[in-house]
Formats: sequence, structure tokens, C-alpha cells
Amino acid sequence: VATESLAIIVTLAFVRTIVERQERARRLRASVGALRKARVSLERLVSTWSDLVKGCLPNLPAERPTTDDELFASHYTEHLGRLDPAVTRLESAEEEPGERWTSWAVARFRRDRDALDDIARSYGSVLDPDYVEVLEALVDDGFVEAFITLTEEGADAKEWRFQMNMNRGRREAHFRALSSAITVHNRVAEEAAAYRSRSLLPRAAALDIDLGAAEDLVLDTHLDPGFWATRPTPGSLRTS
Repeated sequence: VATESLAIIVTLAFVRTIVERQERARRLRASVGALRKARVSLERLVSTWSDLVKGCLPNLPAERPTTDDELFASHYTEHLGRLDPAVTRLESAEEEPGERWTSWAVARFRRDRDALDDIARSYGSVLDPDYVEVLEALVDDGFVEAFITLTEEGADAKEWRFQMNMNRGRREAHFRALSSAITVHNRVAEEAAAYRSRSLLPRAAALDIDLGAAEDLVLDTHLDPGFWATRPTPGSLRTS
């Protein structure tokens, strides 16, 4: 009886493990679309902050950060307090004449925050719980909300600096949350890529070859080689 009971327990445990793995695979495969969409929003959120932080640095760092994680260190992001809200972007075919950098950033923050919120709500039943948690943390982030409020209220440079100093803790928490979101996103994306349909893998059209299964899912945080040479240049967004 004891032997048969042990065999039944082992069999049930084995079957349960297989069923859980199959369910996990099903959920990961169903989350590929959400991961692809989230990657776009997270990448845009990261690039927006990268431009703002770079423009608020007093000068070009002697040892230039090569990744967004390095650029989002506290001793760099603290310079956001010196951002001049009145600085406008250069006009181009895609920009509104006289558009301010802060207004440009707010428009992107709103769009990407709404997109991440929609992803968490629409795909919450299949996404990894840790992933939903980090997305919701970004959606409800207090520092981004403070940035939006200051921009919409037309704060001058003095008020901007005061409020940014008051929100120092929120600023550090935001960039930690952003870094965590990217880490979790890439982990889940790599895992989900193993279960996606072979017929739907990303391809390089010019070369007609298959790319990596996670190519369009994983977020690369390395700064582009020309990042430090493009506008805004270090110091260009700061108060005089």
C-alpha cells in the first residue's frame, strides 16, 4: 500500500509539473503581442529621459555612459532640476514651431503611460504578474506626474528647480522602477521568444533572413554611437 501510494504521489506531481509547464508556455506565447507593444513604449520612454538628462548635464562627461542604466544614475538625473522649461526645440518638418522640450516630453510621457496601462489591463490575464506590477508602477509614478504638472502649470526655472529638489526621492524611485521594468521585460521577452510561432519570427527584409526570436521583443539599453553628438547637446537645456 505504501509503495502504491508513493507511486501515485510521484505520478501526480509529475503530471502537475507537465500541466504547469504547458500552461506557462501557453501564457508566454499569448503575451508576445503585448511584449512587442510594450517594448515600443518602454523604448520611447527611455529615449525621452535620455535626451532630457543629456541636455541637462553641465558638460560632456569625461567618461561617457554607454548604457541608459549608467546615464540614469542619481548623480546624472539630479541635473534635471536645472532644466529650463522655456527652452524650445529646433524647428523641423515633424515639430511644432516653438515647441518646448518639456511639452514634447509630456506628450510622449502621456502617450506611453496610457499605452502601458492599456497593455497591463488588456493582457493582464496572460502576462507574468511581476511584469504587470512593474508596468503599473510606471503608470502610477509620482515623479512623471510631477513633471507633467509643472509643465502644464507653466512653472518658471526657479519653481522648477525647487519642485525637482522636493521630488528627489520620487526621481530616484522612478528611475529604479524604470530599470526594473526593463530588466523584467527583457527576462519575460527572452522566455516568451522560445514559444513563439516559427512562421512569425522577425525577418530582415533586405537580406531575407530570420532574425533572433527575441529581436523585436527585447529592449536594448545601449546608447547609440552617435548619441552624444546629437541634440540636445549637454548643457543646452539648462538654465544659464
